[in-house]
Amino acid sequence: MNKENKAVKQSRAHIFEIDFIRVVTVITVFSLHALAMQRTFFHTEALPFYYVIGHSLHFSRETFMFVTAFVLTYVYFGRELSASKFWSKRLLLIIIPYILWSLIYTWYRYPDVDLMTFWQKAEYGL
Repeated sequence: MNKENKAVKQSRAHIFEIDFIRVVTVITVFSLHALAMQRTFFHTEALPFYYVIGHSLHFSRETFMFVTAFVLTYVYFGRELSASKFWSKRLLLIIIPYILWSLIYTWYRYPDVDLMTFWQKAEYGL
C-alpha cells in the first residue's frame, strides 16, 4: 500500500448518522416481517390499516441498498480495489452464513421430509 492510499484510508471518519439509519432500517424490516405474519388482519376491518402500515414501511429495501452503496463507495473511493479480496471477504461474512441459515430455516420448516425433498425445498428457498 503506497503512502497516498494509506492517507486516504486513515482520513476517513466514521459516519455515525449511518448507524442511526441502519438501526431504523433494521427495525423497519423486522416490523414488516412481523406484520406479514399477522394473518388475523386479513378478515377484519383492520385490513386497510394493515395495508397502510405495510406499504408505508416498504422504504426499507431501498434504504438498505442506498446505505450499502454509500458505505462501500465511502470506504473504497480512492483506494486500490482487488476484486478477489473484496469477494472473498463477502463470501466468508455474507454468503456462507446466508446459506447456513437458509438450511437451518428449511430444516425447521420441513423437519419430517426425506433428504431429496429437503434439498429441493432448500434450493428453492435460496
